[in-house]
Amino acid sequence: MQEPEGEALTQAIDNYVQQLAAIDKERYALENQGMEAINPLRYFAIQPEIDRLMGRSDAIQKQWARAMDKLAIYRMEHPAPADHSEHSH
Repeated sequence: MQEPEGEALTQAIDNYVQQLAAIDKERYALENQGMEAINPLRYFAIQPEIDRLMGRSDAIQKQWARAMDKLAIYRMEHPAPADHSEHSH
């Protein structure tokens, strides 16, 4: 069982992954909308929104990377006890 700090980091990482997936889904939908538009100028009108989403995605990826670094350090400092149940027959 993880300590509260490790659990909080894991939850934050999961949250970042969910946010990134939602941003990617929204971005792909906008890109498809722009590509499928009869008017090619629609793509250019959508581009600022895509750029904004990419900026959000980059910021969340940086937060994710920092959280992963913190989790790695935390796990090095607080190793989980070895599970010997598989080896005791």
